[in-house]
Parts: sequence; structure tokens; C-alpha cells
Amino acid sequence: MLCLLVLAPLVEYLTGSSRLSDIIANPPLFFIFLFQNLAFYGPDVLLIREAKIRWRKGWASVIMLGMAYGVLEEGVGTGVLFNPATMNFGGTGTYSHWLGVNWINVAILVPIVHPLFSITLPILLADLALPETHGKSLLSNRAVRLTFIVFGIDVIATSFFVATFLAHFFAGPQLIVGCFVAIAIFVLAARRVPTDLFKAQKPIPSAKPFRFVIYGAAFPWIIFIAGGILTNLVAPPVLVVLIILGIGLLMLRWVLRNIGQGENIFQKIGLATGLVAGLIPMGILSQIGTGIGLLIVFAGDLIAVLFLRYLWQKYRRLGQRISRL
Repeated sequence: MLCLLVLAPLVEYLTGSSRLSDIIANPPLFFIFLFQNLAFYGPDVLLIREAKIRWRKGWASVIMLGMAYGVLEEGVGTGVLFNPATMNFGGTGTYSHWLGVNWINVAILVPIVHPLFSITLPILLADLALPETHGKSLLSNRAVRLTFIVFGIDVIATSFFVATFLAHFFAGPQLIVGCFVAIAIFVLAARRVPTDLFKAQKPIPSAKPFRFVIYGAAFPWIIFIAGGILTNLVAPPVLVVLIILGIGLLMLRWVLRNIGQGENIFQKIGLATGLVAGLIPMGILSQIGTGIGLLIVFAGDLIAVLFLRYLWQKYRRLGQRISRL
């Protein structure tokens, strides 16, 4: 459980959305955001993993629950899905604003960033690091209730803090109700979706681990570059949204066609390594100019690299005896 809690806010710190450099530049702010991130990301990852196990579902359910989480965090919590002052690819939030919703941010954050990086990646890494816990419940019924309470309190506190002190923006009751309707739909879909919906298509992998590293590392940058170019060209927002979703679907299709149902430990580690490697430059670029604080960023990135190196070495020693996660 501790491993999942530590890995849960990984995307926040690797991308620089929450700044590691603040531990030197502004320690009180760093620890406030650390507590907020642990209380936001941690419970949700634990609850989604628990749902996957108790419902006996697969990764499709995890992704749909991750989409529900994306709506909850970015819609109800931070208001990023609605705030017209929010930037996307260098353009203003009004660029893709329609019916009060920033649709480019929806396309990036709800079906891609949060399901993949905030939820699936931490669960996958924890399963790889501690294979003895794979498929085993980590929370009692009482712990599930307490986790829901902690998570609910953090959502309310985050929403209040963002609306009152940070962004000075509140989406309004209609959009908030719409968020909860969308969350309910995603949760219901996760509960009913077939377990093998996102099942690998072949018995064994058809691509080497290094290809998964390359594809995983390139994936966020392809979205970033394509979205940036189209935004600078003032392309129709619907085209930007469709291309973002199309890139995500192509990546999912490639993974399902090549990762295999078994003997795929190194492919999974390769995919996780690539995804983390793709985020690291974003965090560095976002915190250039922080002086000595940049050393903390490099230290955090080094820890992530050493952790992934540990996973590669661990399974080489085991001789890939564990072939299914």
C-alpha cells in the first residue's frame, strides 16, 4: 500500500505540475502540495486497484475509473476543464471553449493523462515491484470507507482552495452536476465492461522491450507537438480533439497487438520506462530557471531511473519466472 501511495503522484512531480524545486524555493508550499497530492492521488489509486480486484475486472475497468477520476480532479477539484483562463498548447482556454467546457483539456486529461499516467502506471509499477501483492486486496471494508472519506475531504478542500485563493474560478452548479453525471457513467461502465475488453491479442509479445520504451517515450510528445502545431495554426478545435483521441487509440491498439498475454514482463517494464522517460524532460523544462532547485528535480528524476533499473535487474535475476501481471 505504501508503494502505491508513493507512486500515485508520480505524474505531478515528473511533469513539473507540482514543483520539486519548491522544496528549496518555498518549503511550506512544497509540503502543502505534497500533502494535497498524496491525499488526492493516493486514495484514488488504492480505490481503483481495489475495485479492479473485487469486481474481477481488467485494465479496461481501470482506464474507465481513471476517466472518472480525471473528471473529478480536473472538473470538480481544480476546474481546469472549464476555466477559460487555462492554457492548452500555448493557446487560451477560450480557443476550445464550448458550452462552458474546454474540450481540448478534456481530450488530454480525461481519457489519456489521468487514466494512463495517474492510475494505470502507478498500479503497473507497484505490481512489478511487489509481484506477491498482485491480485490481492490491500484494503479492508473499513479501510475502503476511510479512504473514501479522506478522498472526499481532499476533493472539497481542493475545490475550495482553487476557487477562493488560486484560480478565483468556480464552474457553477450546472457544470459540477454534469461532472458527477459523467463520473457515474464512467463508474457504471467500469463495473459492466467485459473483463477481456483490452486483452492482449497474441499469446506472447511480438515486439521487443526496447520498442515499448521508444513508443512509450514518444507518446506524450507526439500529442504535445501535434497539438501545439495545430493550435498555432488556429485549426478547428474539434480537429485537435479528434487527433489527440486518435493518437491515444493508435497507441492503445499498438500495445494490445504487441504486448502479448504472457512472457511479457520486460515489455511491461519497457512500456513503463518509456512513459516515465517521456515525462522527465517536461519536468526539467518547466523548472528551468529555479537555480539550485533544479538539482532537486534531477535528484527526483534519478530516483525514478534507478527504480526502473531495479525492476529490469530484478526480473533478469528471476529469469522472468513470473510471466503474468
